[in-house]
Amino acid sequence: MVLAAILHIDPNAPAIVHAGATALLVLHIGGAFTGLTSGAVAMIAPKGGRLHRLAGNVFFAAMLTMGGVGAAVAPFMTAGQTTNLMAGSFTCYLVATAWATVRRRPGQTGRFEIGAMIVAAAAAMGAAAIGVISATSAHPMPQPQGTVIFVFAVIAALAAAADLRAIQLGGLLGPARIRRHLWRMSTALLIASASFAGQPKAIPRFLHGSPLTVLPAILVLGAMIYWLIRTRAPKTLAPKPAPPARMPAGAA
Repeated sequence: MVLAAILHIDPNAPAIVHAGATALLVLHIGGAFTGLTSGAVAMIAPKGGRLHRLAGNVFFAAMLTMGGVGAAVAPFMTAGQTTNLMAGSFTCYLVATAWATVRRRPGQTGRFEIGAMIVAAAAAMGAAAIGVISATSAHPMPQPQGTVIFVFAVIAALAAAADLRAIQLGGLLGPARIRRHLWRMSTALLIASASFAGQPKAIPRFLHGSPLTVLPAILVLGAMIYWLIRTRAPKTLAPKPAPPARMPAGAA
């Protein structure tokens, strides 16, 4: 059992312990695969349609499962799991706030948004502190973890700032509300696809070292940028209305 080995479970441990480790492994990998699939469908499907909403709900549940299990088991794994713990927790934050954005009525906020802002701010400060301590220590984090932790801190700080702005405005309306939902769901999908590329045990052996493993992350990033531009310039990208028909000469 891969997860059992990572968690350092004694081979002589009771069968129920090994069964629990296997269940966690299935939930984590199954959640990741379901999240990647449903996230891709949500990206492609017409926005606001039935398929988009269904895929989004499946993605929400799958990513909470993947991120929650990853964050829960990270403290019990081998050393160097700080980034995995933060990535799992932050993924849950992203999908929860993205889902809440479209579940709430436009122009509405509450205690959930305040709590979410505190979580994001704490994550940003914690990641920055860990990054600085690592960079100045005699045994810094190996790369790319040393760089990723600072990138994570920046993204979490931006998310906290966006939460604060939404609270100050009393909620978001129109395109701004859609963009908040979009970038948070897309970033969660980006984390999942990047994590997939960094897990050799989860991909076929013939793809090890292949640049194709990062292709999903590149596609997600490209789709996110496209839709963010689309929602910022709807009039420019929307089909132009047909010119009004001319009335015949002499018509009243």
